[in-house]
Amino acid sequence: MTTMDGKLRTIYIDDEPAGRDMAAEFSSHNDRIEFYTTATPDEGLALFDEQAIDCIVTEYNMPSCDGGSVLEAVRAEYPTLPVIFYTNDDSEAVVAETTATRNTDFVPKGYSTEHFQLLTRRIVAVTERRRADNFERVAALVRDIQSALARARTLEDIETSVCERL
Repeated sequence: MTTMDGKLRTIYIDDEPAGRDMAAEFSSHNDRIEFYTTATPDEGLALFDEQAIDCIVTEYNMPSCDGGSVLEAVRAEYPTLPVIFYTNDDSEAVVAETTATRNTDFVPKGYSTEHFQLLTRRIVAVTERRRADNFERVAALVRDIQSALARARTLEDIETSVCERL
């Protein structure tokens, strides 16, 4: 869910302080992304209790766990939330995990402004794609309900058909 000022709320998980510092600095000068930085996946996932989150950016290789574990934990609760692996690990396993689902992406890690601009473009792209997918699902549901209502003959038919679809 985008903030009132239009920013995309993004959890940035990285065990390296330099990455968190760069994300915080970039966030303060960026009108599109608001980063919530954490050092561990547990800290990052705890933010869901406090904020509506649009995207997660995570390092893949961390001492406490890997990005696959983060992805698994996120998918258990938020199956369509975009997750971006921001890492130098471009191994076959990471790339395969990235391409296995529509709402997962991979961005090579770096701490320059150019790297964070690329990351920002990817965050915007995956969150907009998720919103488009959600809009299409809602539009299809509305069309299905309208069709069912047109076929309904009684109030009970209306209630049954709407409840079955919701």
